[in-house]
Amino acid sequence: MIILQEKPLGLKWYEFLILQFLTIYPQQTQNLWHRSTQIFVINNQREFIVQKRSTNKFYCPGYIDLVFGGVVGMSETEDVSAARELQEELSIITPDPKFMFKFRFESEFSKAWCYSYLQFYSGAVKPQGSEIDAIFFWDEEKIQDKIKAQALITPDSLEAYKHLQEFIKKSGDKGRLRSTY
Repeated sequence: MIILQEKPLGLKWYEFLILQFLTIYPQQTQNLWHRSTQIFVINNQREFIVQKRSTNKFYCPGYIDLVFGGVVGMSETEDVSAARELQEELSIITPDPKFMFKFRFESEFSKAWCYSYLQFYSGAVKPQGSEIDAIFFWDEEKIQDKIKAQALITPDSLEAYKHLQEFIKKSGDKGRLRSTY
């Protein structure tokens, strides 16, 4: 289990939150390079837990997102960020995301070094209302159907999904997901 990092010593909470905001806001509005975590969450029926992003989000509002995650905070490691994001976005109490791969993503709206994780989880989830409008449980066939239909899927999560497929093929699991890597 990953223990979440406390605020740096000597900083008041409001100072810490301001620093976090100053780290994340310019990266999004000015399209600056940043680190991000992307966590695929899969239940014991091999269904991906997929989200419809809030229409209030700055990046890709209302799009389907195949992953959970976000910008890595200034004082965080990628592992800590991945666990924090699962706690915040899905209320998973004891997340234990497993790192799989990283890749560079660049588009007109986002420039990120993406750190991709896998979390197997079959408990109840409580989506964060300010970031998530809906949760879906999709198997790989449903995801492929949505991709073929050109559904509005966040470009970075679509790229992560392509990397996931390559990762699975290289892992020797004949294209199927297993519960441990």
